[in-house]
Amino acid sequence: KDAKVRTGSQASKKSFLDAAPGSKIIHIASHGIFLPERPMESYLALSANPPRAGRLSANEILEVDLSRASLIVLSACDTGRVEISKGDEIIGLSRAFLHAGTNSLVASLWPLSDESAAVIIEKFYNNIRAGKSPAKSLGLAIRKVKADSKFAHPFYWAPFEVIGG
Repeated sequence: KDAKVRTGSQASKKSFLDAAPGSKIIHIASHGIFLPERPMESYLALSANPPRAGRLSANEILEVDLSRASLIVLSACDTGRVEISKGDEIIGLSRAFLHAGTNSLVASLWPLSDESAAVIIEKFYNNIRAGKSPAKSLGLAIRKVKADSKFAHPFYWAPFEVIGG
């Protein structure tokens, strides 16, 4: 009920950078682009004109104080994909959010089906509102979606993961 929803041109990189440091729960539903050859330049595509100006990269996320965020949900393709660097460091969007200070992150390991992702996320938040942990909430949501024959293939119900507490 207290959510500040930003859509269209209001869902901009500037809006995220202004609001994120004071937010407890952050949900981003956008396009996620993973660049395996340059994982720290992987980005979330937010609103901007020209569109390139709306790219919120992993490098930029590292500069944001997300220590007040108890949960960040990235309902976008490939946001949980990472690359392991030569020094065994794991780098990508999900790691950038964790390094920026969030306690828990929900991210995806591959491109999403908009339809099944919407159902999973709705059930996930219903479980969160009921007081369940992010991991329990996601597990219950996935089981419900998985039971629907329309979403029986793992592509539909298995892309999301919870990282952190």
